[in-house]
Amino acid sequence: MTTPTEVLVIDDVDDQRELLRTLFSRAGCDVRTAVGTAAAEPLLAEQPPDIAVIDLLLRGRDDGWKAMERVKALAPDSKIVICSVLDPAEFPASDAHLPKPFTAAQVRRVLEQLRPS
Repeated sequence: MTTPTEVLVIDDVDDQRELLRTLFSRAGCDVRTAVGTAAAEPLLAEQPPDIAVIDLLLRGRDDGWKAMERVKALAPDSKIVICSVLDPAEFPASDAHLPKPFTAAQVRRVLEQLRPS
């Protein structure tokens, strides 16, 4: 039996976070979610994810760039997926990206690309 892929979704929009949870769960992943960097840090320390999906435009003092820095510091082996409405040319370096809005097929393609063997 294979170990499920661990995914951490960091997004401050409830509907987006829950949709990503649903799509990755249906693909057989174990999914945890966080509304921002502060909420993600204990999850990263407890169980580093195989894949971290990060919204760049988090509200308030938080932002996706800070979240990326924390993922890289606390879970350096995690693959990073940027999920954003921004132009991909504006994205920091990542392993993959999902445009907003995204489709279930796009989520599956990213998972196929990054899922550990």
